[in-house]
Amino acid sequence: MLFAVGKWGKWAKPQDVEPGRVLGLDVLRALAILLVIAAHYANNMSFWYGLRPPQGVFFCGDLGVDLFFALSGFLIGRILIDITACAPTWRNLKIFLVRRWMRTFPVYFAWLLVLAVFFPPSAHLGRYLARFATFTQNFVQPMPTDYWYGVTWSLTIEEWFYLLFGTAAIASAMLIRRSWSIWLPIGILLVIPPLLRLLVPLSWFFSNDHARLVPFLLNEIAPGVVIAWLYKRGHGVFRRPRLAFLAGVFFILAAWTMMLPIPFWIIVLFRNDIAILGCALCIPAALCIGTAPGWLDFAARYISRLSYPIYLVHETVMIQCAQRLLFARLISAELAIVISVVGMIGVAELMSRCIEKPIMRRRPRQQWLPADTGPGDGSAANRVGKFA
Repeated sequence: MLFAVGKWGKWAKPQDVEPGRVLGLDVLRALAILLVIAAHYANNMSFWYGLRPPQGVFFCGDLGVDLFFALSGFLIGRILIDITACAPTWRNLKIFLVRRWMRTFPVYFAWLLVLAVFFPPSAHLGRYLARFATFTQNFVQPMPTDYWYGVTWSLTIEEWFYLLFGTAAIASAMLIRRSWSIWLPIGILLVIPPLLRLLVPLSWFFSNDHARLVPFLLNEIAPGVVIAWLYKRGHGVFRRPRLAFLAGVFFILAAWTMMLPIPFWIIVLFRNDIAILGCALCIPAALCIGTAPGWLDFAARYISRLSYPIYLVHETVMIQCAQRLLFARLISAELAIVISVVGMIGVAELMSRCIEKPIMRRRPRQQWLPADTGPGDGSAANRVGKFA
């Protein structure tokens, strides 16, 4: 998709990106949610027709999540880098967290309530709500075996990243008071989770969904943070975005085709880390996308705007609504597909307009942001600020 936009549209230098929503980042976010939807829908809908889902389906879903993690690291990382550089105070950390929570909590809890009322788990509703309300559904225990509200496993990782990395970054800046202080929490984030994976038996790690526990995966947002730091410094990777993009594609393919000459167990254990590094290296190229054909511009921005509510509701609409009607033989498979797609978009649009947008307008302002004076001096925060 990046090559398609670059071919049909206008490429710009990263520093030429105007304030507001960035088209290239919208393209990446739209691509990420489309990959996730394609994986989940194709996996279930294949069985509707008595078919086995193709192997590439699972690759698409994981790649979509990897893109989300890389984007989160970049967008949130550059905010925290600005805070630590300009005004590392607990008050600014509070503003940062409140802004993130006002962005993610309302739609999440609204849909959690819908599930609890209309599609509750078969037992232990109180326990489920306690875990999901505190974002501990996969913190020290794997996701529930019935995978109720299962898509939120990745959101849990992001929420704990906001809290733990944000707190560590501010504390490090306040204590060390050096420009390199941000690298202490980044280093911890990069080292500790992979080390934890190495310390547990492989058989346990890959059994009962233990591989998705939060402590094992917090480092997967770190590559995006590193790219954000490089962007703030005007690093050469942003002067050669096409080369970075090709390197990123290589790492993604290497992770999922096992073509690196290293032991198989290392590839399996760190496959997502390699893939997310590849996704993060695609961000410089995304920032170079200046314009695109009208239809593609509209589609990318629209899908990107709805990506978060779509992520939260799409499985429920497909499985709890369309699939139930199909299995009850009340509708055909074709109609179930239509309900899954149209219902997903309709519910996401409703939640965006009625919940997300009104609350987003009431978020506290980030008054600590530096002036927009050029690349490498804080302009990144202003240029992609509305996206976060």
